[in-house]
Amino acid sequence: MRRSSRPRWFVESISTQILVIFIIRSRRMPWRANRPHTILVATSFGALIMGVGLALGPWGQLFGFTAPSAALVATIFAIAVTYLVCAEIAKRLAVSIL
Repeated sequence: MRRSSRPRWFVESISTQILVIFIIRSRRMPWRANRPHTILVATSFGALIMGVGLALGPWGQLFGFTAPSAALVATIFAIAVTYLVCAEIAKRLAVSIL
């Protein structure tokens, strides 16, 4: 993997992995489900903030990360949103089968 692609992959991967927790924790839409426990929200978003901060902050250089452009951050965001929508659709299909 090229060095320049590491922060993009890392940020997209950690954001989708953490946020999908809120998709799959209930049969209902995430914003209609019971509120998640405060500890789940705090630890999930804390890990997300730390991971993104690590990749895009000054410590990222220690791991060979380089800062992506604003356009690339927007692309990563679009990919993450698309992934989460697909995860919700897959959940709906799985629930309807069961």
